[in-house]
Amino acid sequence: GGVARLRGKRRRAAVGGGGIAHAAGTPAAEAGVPVGKRPRRPAQTMEHLRREAIDSYCAPGEDDIGLDGMMRLCADLGVEPEDPVMIALSFVMKAENLGYYTREEFMRGMERLGCATIAELKSSPVQTRLRSLLAPDNSHFYELYKFAYGWACEPAQ
Repeated sequence: GGVARLRGKRRRAAVGGGGIAHAAGTPAAEAGVPVGKRPRRPAQTMEHLRREAIDSYCAPGEDDIGLDGMMRLCADLGVEPEDPVMIALSFVMKAENLGYYTREEFMRGMERLGCATIAELKSSPVQTRLRSLLAPDNSHFYELYKFAYGWACEPAQ
C-alpha cells in the first residue's frame, strides 16, 4: 500500500514527473527551472536549436542581438520591452548590457533555463519561473536587484 505509493512518487520524480527537482549542479537546477514533461533532446540538437533561435534575432552580418532583435524577441514572447520579466531574463542570461544579448549570453541563458526554442522560452512554466525571480521573497531577488542596479548606474559609479 503506502510503500508502493511512495515508490511511484519517487519514480515519477526521477523521470521528470512535473516537480521542480533537478540534479544538483545542472544548469536547470541553478536557474531553479521546473522539470518539464517534454522528452529530452540530445545536447547537439539543443545547441543547434538555440543557434537557430539567436540567428533569427540577429541583424544580417551580426553575431549578437541588438535593439531591433530585442524588440522582435519581446514581441515573440508576448511582452513589452519594459516588462520586468525581461530584467529577469537578462539576469538569467547574465547580460552585461541593457537591451543587448551577445551570442554567448543568449546561449548560456537558454541552457540555464533548459530551453532550446523561443516557444519553450515563452512557455508558462518558464515565464512563471522568471516572474518568480522578481518576488522580494525569492532567494535570488537581492542578486537580481544588484544586477539591475548595475545597469542603472553610470559607468563611473
